[in-house]
Amino acid sequence: MSDRLGRVTATVGNADAIVFILSSGFSAAFTPDFASAGIAQAGPDMIYLFSRIPSGFHDSTVTLEAWSGPPPAAAGWEEHCRLSLSVSGEQVFVSAGLERPVGDALALKCTGDYTVEVYAKGRREVQELAQRRDFDPEDLPSGIERFLVQFWPQDHS
Repeated sequence: MSDRLGRVTATVGNADAIVFILSSGFSAAFTPDFASAGIAQAGPDMIYLFSRIPSGFHDSTVTLEAWSGPPPAAAGWEEHCRLSLSVSGEQVFVSAGLERPVGDALALKCTGDYTVEVYAKGRREVQELAQRRDFDPEDLPSGIERFLVQFWPQDHS
């Protein structure tokens, strides 16, 4: 059985419909394949989370969890995907525009290769709100679109 080693939550604006998760070893962004974006894509030391709404007029809530091994399946989420991530830093954090951490950093067990499970919900709801004619981006509540991102070392998967 796997143990949860840590958990942090941050609320962040998703500039250009993207939320970034970076490791403390991050040095350069990669260009994701926007044609097949899905929920998320990973590259060295970073993950792109893709919003369903094409503008950055709402805040997403992102929860990061570190696990000793594969966690139990998370219930109540609408979408999910699994990624592989190589990290050169021992912490990960939600970032505002690749510039600064938003909220606390999550300590990982070690550097190296991780399996990452990404869950999302509220994506359809935020998209429907954005398409309404009477929609005022300033009035959109925060936290409708939510992500859960779980990390565990690949040598335990």
